[in-house]
This record gives sequence, structure tokens and C-alpha cells, in this order.
Amino acid sequence: MGSHPGSVIHQGGGDYHVTHPSVDFNKGKGINTTVIKSATGYGQDIFRPYMQKNGLFGLGTAGIEIFRNGVQLDDRLVKSNQTFDYKIPGGYNTEYGGYEIHYSVHDSQRWTPKMYYININPPCTQCQPSFDGEINDITTNHVMKDNRIYVKQSENTASKNSVSYSPILTMDELYTEFYDNKTKELTNQTKTIAPGSQIVINDVIIGLTYNKEKEFTTLNFNSEYPELDYHSIYFKGDLSSEYEIGDSLTLVFELVKTEEINGNTFVELDYNLQAEKNDEYPSLDAFVKK
Repeated sequence: MGSHPGSVIHQGGGDYHVTHPSVDFNKGKGINTTVIKSATGYGQDIFRPYMQKNGLFGLGTAGIEIFRNGVQLDDRLVKSNQTFDYKIPGGYNTEYGGYEIHYSVHDSQRWTPKMYYININPPCTQCQPSFDGEINDITTNHVMKDNRIYVKQSENTASKNSVSYSPILTMDELYTEFYDNKTKELTNQTKTIAPGSQIVINDVIIGLTYNKEKEFTTLNFNSEYPELDYHSIYFKGDLSSEYEIGDSLTLVFELVKTEEINGNTFVELDYNLQAEKNDEYPSLDAFVKK
């Protein structure tokens, strides 16, 4: 990964989780950004790559390609935290090198490249896959269902709260609800807001850009998090004649329960559900408070 060395987490047995620092794809001089992960594995084991977007909002698609010795073996388009499996052909406990996993994103967004390595056969003593970065013996807070990763809070209380959330938040405060301070990771759970709650956001626009080619407007808000230079949200059409930098904007969202897995409740903002369902950024009118 060059300047982005990885963190390798030993999950026990022969399973590993590999993650890297977030990457600004297609920004500044990084147009057509591709992040390349080199790996060595063993026959019949599985590479399970995926990508996680760093922002709360947006419609994003990542491209993941698997190569060996320069030959492309598989490629997929995936959404944030959506995985797919590539089984390494060959004999059990037989080492196969020369693998590369290529990660790319089509829009100008910040994403984090990640991967699981799944051991299928109990590993022999000397059979250890190799990755960039040190190996740590800790566990991740992830649950997987239908080829999608759901990330838990280290200390989640949202499922215990009643639907009575009313304070007005900034974008930074909303991000805090989803952000796990211990793992430094964006999760699919909130700290204090219960599913079904209405969330009112009021914040000041610090950046506004219209993408004429794709016909959407990006609104930026202040971020105190090192993972994000600013919080971005995207809406259909040209809003540059209606809003400008310094304007205060009030938005209203609903926190929707999306999954219940082994007693863990996972949630998503209705904005993202609408964007994913329609495969386009929604209209501002659906969320702006008049």
C-alpha cells in the first residue's frame, strides 16, 4: 500500500482483518486514484475485500479488482461495506503469492480500503498469510449478513432508548452519534438516538460546489474529526442560486432501523436509504426544513 501501511488484526485461528488509513479518491492530484493491496495466501482460503466510505451521507460505488501476477481474476462494483469472496484456487496449505487487490472509487470521496482473510482449513504451523503492517491480536466489532458488513459501537445504548429525540444537532454532532471513539470507525449504530427518531440538523454551509456533468450539488459543513476535512451532503440539481457559503441550513432526517442481527440493532438515515434505492442523490426539498 506504499504510503498507507495497514493494520492487521488477528481474529483467531487463521482469520485476519486488514484495514488501511482512509484515502482521498479522485481529489486534487489524485485523479483516477487506485489503492493496491499486495497479499500472499493459501489454497482454498478466501480474500473478502470491501470498502467503507468515511462520510455519513452520499451515494458511493467502489470498484474492487483482484489480480495475480498481473492477470485480472475478478472484479466487482460494491457499495460501502458490501463484500464479495474470492477463493484462492489450489491445494490446502499451499502458498500462493503475487496477489493484488485494487481499490478505486468513481467519485471524489474519502473511503477506507479493507479486507478479511478467511481460513477454510485449520492452518498448519508455518502457513501464515502475509500482508503489509503489524499483526494485532484484537477483535473487530463487525457483523456480516447478506455480504454486507455492519459495524457495532463498542458501547451501544441506542436500542435501549425511547423514540423521543429532539435536540438540534450540527453535522459534527450527528457524526459523533455514529462514530466509535475507541475503534476510530464509523458504525451502523448510534450512541443515544433510537430508531424511528426524527433528527434535526442546523449548521452553516462552509462550501458549495455544483457538478454540472452529473447535475448535483455538494454542501460542506465544518468537521472537527481528522478522518474528514468537512462533512459533505449531496443533493440533486444546482443549488448555487439558492444558497451560498455562510448560509445556515436546517435539515430533517429519520433514523430507520435496517437490521436486527443477534440482538444488535443497526440503523441508517432515510437520506441514504432513498439515495441507494433510487441510485441517485435525492432532492433537497425532501429534507430541508422550511
